[in-house]
Amino acid sequence: MALIAWQRASQPETRTMAYATVTAQQAEIGSAPPMAWVPDGGRMLGADGRMPGMASPAEVAALETAQGKQVDVQLGMLLAKSGQARAKEAGSKTIGRGDPNDAFDRGVRI
Repeated sequence: MALIAWQRASQPETRTMAYATVTAQQAEIGSAPPMAWVPDGGRMLGADGRMPGMASPAEVAALETAQGKQVDVQLGMLLAKSGQARAKEAGSKTIGRGDPNDAFDRGVRI
């Protein structure tokens, strides 16, 4: 999802956020045993197997066909949805950790 936006975003800030998301996720891939990162061993997964806040196939398809500013808007909405789910899982009402290098802590002008 972020790689799609990195390639197609109209705003430099969106491209920067997308790149930061891609590189952060790449570092996480393979760093833990399968499903070890899923709280409660996967019991929280939806019926479709997705984590809360994860983009649906339809949302990814919409991002793939979006043009210009719509790429920026859609990525922002999808990352916000993901961040809200992440915060809820952590039992917090705030998103981010105050880290300027965290993609969720940087805003994007739309």
